Amino acid sequence: MEAKIKYLILGIFLIVFIILLKEIILKPKTLETPPTISVLPETDINLQLLKSFNLKDLSSFEEISLPKEQGRENPFLEY
Repeated sequence: MEAKIKYLILGIFLIVFIILLKEIILKPKTLETPPTISVLPETDINLQLLKSFNLKDLSSFEEISLPKEQGRENPFLEY
């Protein structure tokens, strides 16, 4: 009985060793290529547009006034 357990443990260690040898030690090293960086096109900003008369004629939005009193003083009280 003890001989069977001894051979079983030896077999398990042998299988684990073979798996480790195959997957970790003998695994071929693959080099990953770095990601390619694409060159972005230049953007030209036309600042003369900000000085145009059409833009200066625009009016700003009206300010919205909020009501002075909002909600109840204590919203957790029952009605």
